[in-house]
Amino acid sequence: MLKIDWFGNLTFAAGLTMVLIGAIYGINPSAHSSMSWTTPFVLSMFGGGLALLVAFCFIEQHVKDPMFQLDLFRIRAFAAGNIAQFMSALARGGFM
Repeated sequence: MLKIDWFGNLTFAAGLTMVLIGAIYGINPSAHSSMSWTTPFVLSMFGGGLALLVAFCFIEQHVKDPMFQLDLFRIRAFAAGNIAQFMSALARGGFM
């Protein structure tokens, strides 16, 4: 029976949420410019989110029943497919 990886789930959810909040607030205008990418709030959201995502990778490598098998990225086809899908999503977002 597999156990739920609570620390992995929490760090992944919090990290991804913080990065997305940073991106949403980053595209909003601020008092000094048309976008807010350099405001302390946006930078702290990105920094904290990325730190939590790095912690997620560390946790997943050391827990008995991980939420996601990071070893899958050693398979060239899997890694290339994920990179291609990520680039496609970025292109669609930029097109909008």
